[in-house]
Amino acid sequence: MTSGITDPPRAAPTRLDELAPLTLIERTDGGIPKIAEWLRRQQETGAAILWLDAEGGDDADAFFQRLESSLVQAGIVSAGLTAAASPGLPGTAWLGVAAALERVAERLIVVIENADRLDSFGVARQLCALLDTTSALHIVACARNPSPLSAAASRYRVRTVTVTATV
Repeated sequence: MTSGITDPPRAAPTRLDELAPLTLIERTDGGIPKIAEWLRRQQETGAAILWLDAEGGDDADAFFQRLESSLVQAGIVSAGLTAAASPGLPGTAWLGVAAALERVAERLIVVIENADRLDSFGVARQLCALLDTTSALHIVACARNPSPLSAAASRYRVRTVTVTATV
């Protein structure tokens, strides 16, 4: 499988018109215009959509346990797949999610609301690593302020589209 981190970040397009491994939506007025319509079009073409709110204070394990739970509840992965791959040691919850996502064949778009609340560069780094495990995964990060995902994507050379949304 080719690496999802070989292309440098790209300049912002004038509209949300492509599905990159990482799409950063920078909201300036508290709204996400056209994102629901864009996600509906993605869903109509076979993508599964999963929404997750970044809660401030989550460490990496708590964040990835919430992501795992959401994936299982949505029927995207089975609970046993993630448990078998994660040794249960601190800092390893993302390994179970990565193992489960390797088996996902359909396009999966994980929308992370309030991505600027991700407190840990470790969470952002591990999300970028997940993008490298499967081409089926796409992350759409919505934030009002700069997110650690932006720095991690730049550092790990994840192909990124940045869209500034105004209401």
